[in-house]
Amino acid sequence: FVGVILCYNGQSWSEIARVSTNTVISALEANAQYLWVGQVLQGRLQGSNGFSGLSGTGVARINLATSQINNIGNISPLVTTGADGVANVQPRINAFTFDQFGNTYIGGAFANFTDGVTNSTFQHVATYTNAGIWTAPNFDLFAYQGHVRDVYYDKDALRLYIGGDYRIYPTTTA
Repeated sequence: FVGVILCYNGQSWSEIARVSTNTVISALEANAQYLWVGQVLQGRLQGSNGFSGLSGTGVARINLATSQINNIGNISPLVTTGADGVANVQPRINAFTFDQFGNTYIGGAFANFTDGVTNSTFQHVATYTNAGIWTAPNFDLFAYQGHVRDVYYDKDALRLYIGGDYRIYPTTTA
């Protein structure tokens, strides 16, 4: 199998990008002129049919105005722990959401991200800022073993919501 992104122009379908290895496209979300692409496994998205560029692994951003695929980083190939506390989950991006300031929030099953220079630890949620920097929301998801299935940003309340499947460990107080 090959991960492929197709575009329908109202009359016909055309391929705009593909991953040449056994990689699944797991999430698509558009915002402004960008199409964000989440992947399972470690393929690199490459443009086709007038689209050019090569992404990092796990996540890609396609500039629809310029037909260019942007390399914005790589998710770690390390597997993560499932909600059962045992199962290994392949790294994947499950969802994207955006705020009114130009930041992109990403949820999935991943622990580390690199922009090619810096290796950062994330806990299944990451933010790609409007300045092009990867940051992590201030949230300890390791207390909730599992991974994020969806993310939503409420632009009116200025709040980020995440949903997923987790194993919640009870906490004790002294």
